[in-house]
Amino acid sequence: MLVGDLIYSDSFDANCNYAIYNCRDGKQWREAPVLFSTLKDGYGKPVDEILDMHVGYITISDNVLIIEAK
Repeated sequence: MLVGDLIYSDSFDANCNYAIYNCRDGKQWREAPVLFSTLKDGYGKPVDEILDMHVGYITISDNVLIIEAK
């Protein structure tokens, strides 16, 4: 599944705060840099490079949907 399929899709509405982490180097989200966060960046559209990344893992922490992108 691509990140864009989950958070920026015409056929699915993800109505929550979320953060996308760059986990390409095998890091887990707690160690990885944040690529996009609704708490920091608002609800605008993330850049296409982020939307085209694959979802590797999803969890929830502090009422935020955590997405590990690879």
